[in-house]
This record gives sequence, C-alpha cells and structure tokens, in this order.
Amino acid sequence: MLTTAVRTNLSARICHRVDTVEDFLHLFPDGRELDITAADRTMPQGVSIASVGDMRTPVRLRSVYLPTEACWQINDLMCAERLKVRDLPNHIDLDKAA
Repeated sequence: MLTTAVRTNLSARICHRVDTVEDFLHLFPDGRELDITAADRTMPQGVSIASVGDMRTPVRLRSVYLPTEACWQINDLMCAERLKVRDLPNHIDLDKAA
C-alpha cells in the first residue's frame, strides 16, 4: 500500500496482475475509464499495465517473468560478488580516455 503523497508523486507506474479492481485503482485512480485493467486473472505472467513519464494513457507491457526462486538466485549471486556492478559492454573509461 502506498500513501496518497507517494502515489501523487510517482512518475512511473507499473501494475502487474491484481485480484480486484480496487487494487488496480489504488495505483491508477482513473482506471475505470481505461480500456485495459490489471484486475484480469487471465492476464499472462509477465504482462502489466504501465504508465511512464508523460504518457497520457497507460498501455500493456510485456516484461521478463522470473519465478521467485530465480530472483533469490540472482540475489545470492549479487551478494557473493559484493554487489559489484559490471561495466557495460564496450565501456569507455572517461578518465583514461582523456
């Protein structure tokens, strides 16, 4: 649950499948007027409703679905590496390039 102050200041909203319309309206207050909803039990895993930046109308979004066990495995690997962040491919070190 998010407070009204937090919800009001969100610039990006992503809602995965929820059980009730009220749950969806918590994040998308104008959701009753939309053609899409996340309160749809037939919505497949990895599909959500998203509104990012200055989008006027939320859209359906497909993302990678990770089972809970995979998330824990990723977390364990990150902790084992002390949360090191890898350089991007073709990373240029600006300090060395100068």
